[in-house]
Amino acid sequence: MTLNAISGIAMLAVGTLGFPYIGILQTRVQQTALIENADVQKMVPGLVENGKLTVLKEKKIYEVMPYQDIDNDKVTGLIEKLPEADRDAAKKKVKDVSAESNQHALRDMAIFPTFMLVCYLILIVYFKSKGGYKPIELGAAAH
Repeated sequence: MTLNAISGIAMLAVGTLGFPYIGILQTRVQQTALIENADVQKMVPGLVENGKLTVLKEKKIYEVMPYQDIDNDKVTGLIEKLPEADRDAAKKKVKDVSAESNQHALRDMAIFPTFMLVCYLILIVYFKSKGGYKPIELGAAAH
């Protein structure tokens, strides 16, 4: 019963800390994608300066996980400064780059569970090759 309680607590901890970490990872990947996209830099002047985004705000999760998030209000403000004919294209480009980067972040997060699956499959094949599970009688070995 103690083992079950410890396992339950560990799963809650992973969920409590893992979910925000995925969000932080998505934000970092999104920032990198916006910085590296030349089209976005051309379409929205002032978004990137000296290789850094200018529209970041400081945030914390549980007061122990600080990170910088993209301030969508500031991005919208920069886009609103553009000529009206260019606004829709700029909004679409920023939205598309952000959405694509979120998919990349989730793909990166899937690496560890996929690795675990491969390891478990290797273990299953290994134990099947040895003849599978065979119970051992501990009392019989002593006689």
